[in-house]
Amino acid sequence: MVANRDGVTISRMTPLDPDDPRPTYAQVADALRREIEQGILQPGTKLPSHQQLVAKYDVSTGTVKRALGELQGARLIISRQGQGAYVRTQRSSLDSVSPGFSPSVLGGLWVTSYQFQSRQGIQHHADITRLTPQSDHKLTAKNYPPSPRTEGHAPPFRNAIDVRLANRHLIGNWRNMNDTRYFGALHLAVLPGEAEMEGYYTGLTTDIHVGAMSWRWVRLEVPPHLTAALPDMVLKEPTTIFALLTSSVVATPIPLAAVTEESR
Repeated sequence: MVANRDGVTISRMTPLDPDDPRPTYAQVADALRREIEQGILQPGTKLPSHQQLVAKYDVSTGTVKRALGELQGARLIISRQGQGAYVRTQRSSLDSVSPGFSPSVLGGLWVTSYQFQSRQGIQHHADITRLTPQSDHKLTAKNYPPSPRTEGHAPPFRNAIDVRLANRHLIGNWRNMNDTRYFGALHLAVLPGEAEMEGYYTGLTTDIHVGAMSWRWVRLEVPPHLTAALPDMVLKEPTTIFALLTSSVVATPIPLAAVTEESR
C-alpha cells in the first residue's frame, strides 16, 4: 500500500478483468470489497477519491459512484459529507466466527430447489446456480443457464444471493431480481463432503408477514464438453427436482442428465 500527499491509503488493487461479463460497477465494488474483507483497507481507513478510483480502474465517475453506493448499501463503507468515504468501524457480529474451510471449496455449479407458498398452495422452484467466492469469508450466487423453472410463474424467479461462510454455515440474503418486491434471509448448513447444503430461507408473504421454507442445494456434475450447451438445455419440472434433491439416496455430485430434459 502507498499513501498520497493527503495521507489517503491507496491499495494496490487488481485491475478489472476484461473478460468478466458483469457490469463494471459490480467489478469495482467487488475489488474494493475484497480489499476491505482481506484487511488491506482497515476499519476507519479513508478510501481513495472518486478521481483516483476512476484513474485506477479506467472507468467513469458514474461507475465509481454506483460501486461505492453498493458498498454503502452493504454497510461496508460510510460516506461523510465533504470528507469522502471510509471503511466502517462497526462490522457484522459474525466477523468473529471463522470459516470452517475456504469458500473456494464451494465455488462452482449447484442444483437448488425450494418450496414457496402461493395462492395455489405450496409450489416449487428449481434452478442451476453458480456460487462464486469473493473473499475468505463471502460468496455470491446467481442463477446460471439454463433458465430456472418456477411453478405457476413465467418468467421464473431469478435470485441474487450474498452470503458469508461462518463455521460450516452459509448465512446471508437473497433477492428476486425480476420481481424485486421479494427478498429475505438464507441459512444453509454445508454437509460433510461439501457437496450438499440444506437449510431454510425467509421471505415476505405480505408487507407484514414473514414465511420460512426449506431450500436444498446439491453440487452439479457437468461434463466439460456440455458446459457450452447449458443455455440450450431445459430443466425438469421443479417438483421432480425438489423430490430428487431431498431424497435420502441422491447421488452427490448430481449428474446433469438427472435434472435436464432435452435441448430446445
